[in-house]
Amino acid sequence: MKKIKGIQNKAPEESTLNEYHQQRNKEALKEVEEMMKHPSSLEEMRLQAQRLNEFDEVDKLIEIPEILYLLSQMKTPLRKREKFRIKVWLARKQITKANIPLKILLEYHKFEQIFKSRNK
Repeated sequence: MKKIKGIQNKAPEESTLNEYHQQRNKEALKEVEEMMKHPSSLEEMRLQAQRLNEFDEVDKLIEIPEILYLLSQMKTPLRKREKFRIKVWLARKQITKANIPLKILLEYHKFEQIFKSRNK
């Protein structure tokens, strides 16, 4: 903790961070100090992680109607951002390829092939 405080004290002189980032660093340090005051057991951390995962699953389910609406509004040619959004939705299992309109799906398949070939 002393090392972190030392770095924080030197940061304004040696850093190009603006005031916003310096303030965020101070807030983060306060949060770390608070966590150090109340250490958690491994079991408590596992339970917290499980609760967060459950909340995440609920959030994913809540987003599905909005995602389906956005898919229905997409038109070809797809922008790069839209292609990556579809990729994320598929990865998070919020949609399946059956949910994607045919024209969009065909263009997405082309993008997917190019993406896979570049990342080999």
